[in-house]
Amino acid sequence: IIIGGFAQSINQLIDTAFVSRLGESELGGATLSGMMYYMFCMMFWGFTRGGQILLARASGQNNHILIGKILGQMWIFSIILLLTNGILLYYGQRLLIDTFIVNDTIKPYADEFLKFRMLGLPMVMFASVFQSFFTGLGDTRIITWSTVVMALVNITLDWAMIYGHLGFSPMGVKGAALATSISEGVWFLIFLGYFIVK
Repeated sequence: IIIGGFAQSINQLIDTAFVSRLGESELGGATLSGMMYYMFCMMFWGFTRGGQILLARASGQNNHILIGKILGQMWIFSIILLLTNGILLYYGQRLLIDTFIVNDTIKPYADEFLKFRMLGLPMVMFASVFQSFFTGLGDTRIITWSTVVMALVNITLDWAMIYGHLGFSPMGVKGAALATSISEGVWFLIFLGYFIVK
């Protein structure tokens, strides 16, 4: 449960480690816009943790119908929240960066990083629903393994996409954002596959 709760922090740490080798401006831009992205993700996590409590209670009562209803409501509300946050982040990105970042050398990197980090927003939302579902039912092994795989994918893709390895062209900050978004997609797909199999 603890590892799953730190999933986004793990990704941010991995990105920081790789982007720090590009330069101070790149690191500043990626770190600050990464924190903005994290702020939007916090809304998802707060909501899904509430659903997790309801799922745990329904699971304790062995009420499978109620579990299904709660999960369905979580999906509906998640999609509404995702659309709202996605629109706010897409159209408010420039305002956020101009408001919180005063250094003009950092702004282009922050803008580029956040633009490609937004691609991971749906994956984080959907993975958070599954994470709360499995935690509420007491099945936490998948959370640990999926988080470890996500981190390994992020490390590999950061190395490849930032610096230009494994057939990729060097992409710098953009590569870090894409790598992390892809790793979040893998995280979600692991949850989805486990949900279907179970």
